[in-house]
Amino acid sequence: MAGGREIPIGSPVWTRFELLRPKTPTARTTPTAFRPMTSKLNRRIHPDWAPSRDYSRATREPATSTRQSTNWDPGWQTLRTFSQCDRSRLPGAKIELVHPEGNPIIRCETTDAEEWLAVHSINEAAFGRPDEANLVDSLRSEGVILASVVAELEKRIVGHMLFSRMSIETDGGSISAAALAPMAVLPKHQRQGIGGRLIRHSLDLLRGRGEHIVIVLGHPSYYPRFGFSSGKARSLESSFPSDAFMAMELSPGALDGIRGKVRYPTAFGLGR
Repeated sequence: MAGGREIPIGSPVWTRFELLRPKTPTARTTPTAFRPMTSKLNRRIHPDWAPSRDYSRATREPATSTRQSTNWDPGWQTLRTFSQCDRSRLPGAKIELVHPEGNPIIRCETTDAEEWLAVHSINEAAFGRPDEANLVDSLRSEGVILASVVAELEKRIVGHMLFSRMSIETDGGSISAAALAPMAVLPKHQRQGIGGRLIRHSLDLLRGRGEHIVIVLGHPSYYPRFGFSSGKARSLESSFPSDAFMAMELSPGALDGIRGKVRYPTAFGLGR
């Protein structure tokens, strides 16, 4: 029972007190014991979640509004309801993180053949030609892939980023580096921040694996926002335009005093 009403089996249950969400919730009528618990729970399981209104610590009421709210929404989309669960199982039920629409999961690519086909299709669609998609396949065959990362949205892969082993040939020997290429996002999902999330996640991944230098050939107004710099690549010899050829240090001073010619994997077809 909740508020004198019987809760049918299968109905959404939002808290351990089995309080049902009011049909027309307001800032004044919403139970005070209900709001804080839900807010803290959401922030604990979904760090990016933020309430749509500013609640004061003392009163838990909207800090600026003096009128009743007809659009109070504490972020229900971040919780998975128990509507399909039997009430007798609720005490042991597990709350799961649900990624809201437009918030992709960034993860490493698997070895599943269907996933590889999806990655191939994404690169082909993003660039409007098969060259980059074929490059990914060739790098796999060559065995030089360091990291292959995908963006998954609603159980569908919509973006991909690849890093392969390259080197800088100096007078003192060969120095390992990572080549970022290619990066692709399906056209209808571009300009939504997916590429940026792929880059940040992948750079953290490489840093954790002990990589020190990343090199990219890309748009000079895009990659610098993630830490890439054409200045860092000035001492590296390549055949690419200087403003589009950029490098990044994953550990401070990784490129200090390094001068030499970059050498990409054979699959890039750049010669030796």
